[in-house]
Amino acid sequence: MKLAMMSDVHANIRALEACLEHAERQGAQRYALLGDLVGYGAEPDEVVDRVMQLSMEGAIVIKGNHDEMAVKPPIGATTMGNSTAAWTHAHLSMEHRSFLAELPMTSRVEACLLVHASA
Repeated sequence: MKLAMMSDVHANIRALEACLEHAERQGAQRYALLGDLVGYGAEPDEVVDRVMQLSMEGAIVIKGNHDEMAVKPPIGATTMGNSTAAWTHAHLSMEHRSFLAELPMTSRVEACLLVHASA
């Protein structure tokens, strides 16, 4: 099985679609989205919609730190990530927040452990 792994899309739907198209051209049979679906970028709803569709089609999706912060934004905007987490939280639907909240931190594919940053 040829697995395409992607991470750190950061709410950029055009980048996500470009990566998916590239992976398809390379013969990917399955996708793994390794976190940070949202954060920084201006299209969190579009990205989460697309990832939810991919998940229903069998893609592996795990949670990144920005996904977690978008669900539970830190109090105080001391960093760029903190301030974008609050903005993202306000722009995500409840359905999208629930999807992100329920994502696992890890996944296994055969002998591989998939994580966002480090095990």
